[in-house]
Amino acid sequence: MRFEVLKFFETLSNQLSLSKCRKQQQETQPTTKKRDTYLRVDDMSAALWYHQRKSFLRSAFILVLLFSATVVILFGDVLFLAQRNSSETSTSSSAASFDDGVGVSNQAVAQDVDRKEPTESKQVEIEEIHGKVDVMEENFLDESSTTTTTETETTKASKLTQMQKDALKKVVGAEFFDDLIPPDYVPQTEYKSPCWSADDSLRCLPFFYVLGHWQSGGQDLIGRLVKHPEVVGSRHFHFWNEPRPPREYWQGYGFATDTIRKNDDSKDLIFGDDSPGTFANSWSESTRLHLSFAEDVKECWLNCQEKPNDIPDGKTQTERRRCIDGDLEDQNAEPIGCGRQAMKNDPPSELGGHGMSVPHLMRYAYDIRDENARGDESMASKLKFILLLREPAERLHDAFWHYDHYQKHFGASEDGFDQFATEMTNHFKVCESEHSANGCARRFETYHPKFEAVFFHADQLIKNMYSVWIERWFQVFDKEQFLFLRSEDVFGLPNPVSATPSDYENNEKSRKLGMSEALQKVARHLNLGEISDALMEQMVEMPETDDARVLKKGKMSPMRKETRALLNEFYQPFLVELAEKIGDEAFMWDDFRR
Repeated sequence: MRFEVLKFFETLSNQLSLSKCRKQQQETQPTTKKRDTYLRVDDMSAALWYHQRKSFLRSAFILVLLFSATVVILFGDVLFLAQRNSSETSTSSSAASFDDGVGVSNQAVAQDVDRKEPTESKQVEIEEIHGKVDVMEENFLDESSTTTTTETETTKASKLTQMQKDALKKVVGAEFFDDLIPPDYVPQTEYKSPCWSADDSLRCLPFFYVLGHWQSGGQDLIGRLVKHPEVVGSRHFHFWNEPRPPREYWQGYGFATDTIRKNDDSKDLIFGDDSPGTFANSWSESTRLHLSFAEDVKECWLNCQEKPNDIPDGKTQTERRRCIDGDLEDQNAEPIGCGRQAMKNDPPSELGGHGMSVPHLMRYAYDIRDENARGDESMASKLKFILLLREPAERLHDAFWHYDHYQKHFGASEDGFDQFATEMTNHFKVCESEHSANGCARRFETYHPKFEAVFFHADQLIKNMYSVWIERWFQVFDKEQFLFLRSEDVFGLPNPVSATPSDYENNEKSRKLGMSEALQKVARHLNLGEISDALMEQMVEMPETDDARVLKKGKMSPMRKETRALLNEFYQPFLVELAEKIGDEAFMWDDFRR
């Protein structure tokens, strides 16, 4: 170190001396014509003084540098060691400070919770959760945004903080996690799928998930994928987002575990989940995380049934409906309604009430497996996601024609669909004017009875706001864990703007090509390698499922240009955001919107 410092200052001194000599040579040379135009004879004495002063200052500067070099050489090691110790101390302090968010402070939280008497009400517990989770969510986002470039490049998804885990245990119930992955489990790391021994049996969680919605073709895709000898079949079980107990999960996925544990040759088998409701995390699609709200609403609703069902003079609601919905004419009047009462326990924040979502729940469940795995790589970081998305307006159009209750309400015609699209976009815009777009997407039906009344029409509109949902997934899973596919490419769909119904029926060639390319991408993403020609033919030639046939429109008529323009304008900001988040402009669907 001393040698390097000395060498540096020696080089610097030589360069400055050389520069000084060159300047002196220039000053002694005859004055050029150009210089004479700027420097008069009367100013020569002043110029000479200026150059002498510059020379003196350079010499002084060199002496200062040489003196500094001497100090560094004499005391460099001491300073270096002191600096290093200081850095280590600072790092330790920072680590301790970070641990405070997930350790020390959480210990205090846990102690504080433990000190509470068992007789305290659910209201107190819930309020405590919300207060701490709000802080937790902010800290979590701040920590994510301040991660250095190196850490971002080398670190996959961040594990949940202890505060987030505590919140999930409170909201979902600690018994859920104990029943799903008991504390005494033994990790079975020799299996490719996340498996462990518990209760003298082998249990496994999915290795991959096909995310997306109905009318997007996810079930058809996974139905072909399971023809691969290393992939086990799946069913849309909706375990993570619906309040199903773990025992039902093990019963539902027992076939997969039984197949995996057959013999040693099956240890590399993987299985996946294709539940269409997993991706979107609206309040209604994440009911497992909002059970307190549902319970409170149910209790209130039952109590309201005792109220008279007659409309009082001067009112527009019966006493029973005022009890359930609140006073629609005056939202500040009593009663406030079942929904607003329940929101006290599940506040309608933009974060989704308590700030937790299905991705957070999944992350925690998979991380539990790793806490005692003795250095095994995080299973959550090994998870794979296949996100199959369809152009929003087209998916909405197909949903309208797929579900009879929309047609019964609005009419089984393009007039009906136009009315459906217009009303739903208007309702959402009203909500957006009162709240944020993200908040409305996640909590639309809980904000006000007027939104709840139309939710089971507007939910189809909301599901297509893909950027809102992918944001939650990216909070806890790394983008590299996702494979992004467009339904239009996978199934070889024509441009809907110019296509006729026959174009959808005669797309067999483009479908086979698109499906082959998609299956190869999926195989590489799941580390299955390339699919042989013989196997690919078998997978592609499978009969289409109902999930794929709905993409072909069937009885549906082409969407009106005016309606498409309305929906394109509505979805445009969400698609711009989606393309930015995943880094792929193809998900603007410009080639399928014009």
